[in-house]
Amino acid sequence: MKEGQARFGLTVRRARHHGMYFGNYEHTIDDKGRLFVPAKLREKLGETFIVTRHTRPFLLVYDMEAWENLARKISELPETRTEQIRHFLFPNAQEVTPDKQGRIMLEPLLKQYAGFEKSATFLGVGNRVEIWSTERWKQEQEKEDTAGIAQSMYELGF
Repeated sequence: MKEGQARFGLTVRRARHHGMYFGNYEHTIDDKGRLFVPAKLREKLGETFIVTRHTRPFLLVYDMEAWENLARKISELPETRTEQIRHFLFPNAQEVTPDKQGRIMLEPLLKQYAGFEKSATFLGVGNRVEIWSTERWKQEQEKEDTAGIAQSMYELGF
């Protein structure tokens, strides 16, 4: 989706100075429940960022500018259209600041929702970052429909 293009009534804008997120990074969760955020992603996300849940069992990560843009767009729409989105995203959002070693501590409800046990996988997926349970991500990859992806890429002109 291009900047300014509407989806579900929301205008999507990329953070101007942060660029695109990409890469696949697997990290273990330490004995205290802390998760290391890859340095390449931390640089783009900034000192403080937001983690919330997705409608599927993984977490979304937004830099502060992208989060504020999302919140502003949601607030500009009629509440009847956004009530469920508000109740889903905002109460489950957590503002995080990595410690000096680059680790974050996630709320237990977020870890439980995503199914984190021993490790998590960070995925840079264009305009956002996702955090998956490594086990769930491996299962997701096994179900990958490369023929369907190839057809979609062809339709998009790739």
